[in-house]
Amino acid sequence: MADPGAILDRSSEYPGEEFTNEDFEAVQDAIHGGRLGDVVDRPSALVLGSYDDAERQRLDEVRAGLDDHIEAVIMDEVLEVWTYWTSKFKLLVANSDLVVGVYEHSDGGHEWEAGYLDARPHREQTVVLRRNYPDVDAPEDEPFDAMLAHWIETMRYVDSVYDWTLEADDAPSLDDAVGAVVANHVDF
Repeated sequence: MADPGAILDRSSEYPGEEFTNEDFEAVQDAIHGGRLGDVVDRPSALVLGSYDDAERQRLDEVRAGLDDHIEAVIMDEVLEVWTYWTSKFKLLVANSDLVVGVYEHSDGGHEWEAGYLDARPHREQTVVLRRNYPDVDAPEDEPFDAMLAHWIETMRYVDSVYDWTLEADDAPSLDDAVGAVVANHVDF
């Protein structure tokens, strides 16, 4: 069983994080009865992506597809005791066996996350589910800016990118991409 004190001590290493007794109790409750305990006590996957309505629904689908094979969580489902989301993100990455980025565009914190995940200790635990847009022809309409697009391509070199498309009969679906992640990366 994870130690709430150790989790808060580790979190305190991140700049700007200080915790009250109430925070300690909340972490303890989350370990014993909530999603935080699922992450730190078992092999787990952290599912990242956008939280807009349609995109959040796809994150839920990815989590559900992984849940039969590995405990999967989405970051906003885990306790909110950290001052900064970056501290929570780092802690969850450190305690997850697999990080699954469901990337549909460059909007949001994806570039910051990608920079962190590209570091050697995290690169091997990270996979990318990249949404393709078959109808996008003009470069100015591309949903991925150069920074995120190039990082995704570097992940492709280590066989950690699975492309998917919405509503295309002849292309891999999101379910297909999740199946590939399970087949190739969930071996705990």
